Amino acid sequence: MKTNTEKTKERAKLRKRILDLEAEAARLGLVTMSDAAKLKGVSRSAILQLIQRDRLDTVVILGHKMVFRDDVTGFVNMPPGRSVGSISMRHDK
Repeated sequence: MKTNTEKTKERAKLRKRILDLEAEAARLGLVTMSDAAKLKGVSRSAILQLIQRDRLDTVVILGHKMVFRDDVTGFVNMPPGRSVGSISMRHDK
């Protein structure tokens, strides 16, 4: 069985690893879905819908879905309704 000192040292190492991962995520330009929503001025569920529609890529770090800040800030909102490419044209003969 581990002593309290050993447990404390393990926890300290784990905390450092978590902080290192968070720093690496920030360096790569990753933000949480909540932060992405704040950046775009939309709800978190709106960001989730974009992810589900494969409009935003995700990376999972420590169990949290993260997206690239540049993808979020560069994302262009489409007008509501169907896109032009989805309109069905009827050709009469």
